[in-house]
Amino acid sequence: MLNIESDGDSSVIVKSIIDLRHNLGLKVVAEGVETIETKKMLHVFQCDEGQGYYFCRPVPGDAMTKFLLEPRLTAATHSSVATTPAQNHFSLAHT
Repeated sequence: MLNIESDGDSSVIVKSIIDLRHNLGLKVVAEGVETIETKKMLHVFQCDEGQGYYFCRPVPGDAMTKFLLEPRLTAATHSSVATTPAQNHFSLAHT
């Protein structure tokens, strides 16, 4: 993700891309969300979804499969899936 918190030009570019995709009737998934500040700005920009280290560190495929097959467990209680500050909540629009 571009440094949208401190670079005005980058934030204008990101907001424009989000607006363009929405105008085309598409949802937007931001990649590289690493900080709460970036998440908050993307929420203000009405970005639909996000992924990145803020939500979860990379997880081995077999651990993710096990996690997805056991939805009653959260990342915080599942020892093989990394814990996250956002408790694996990937939606930016509803947080």
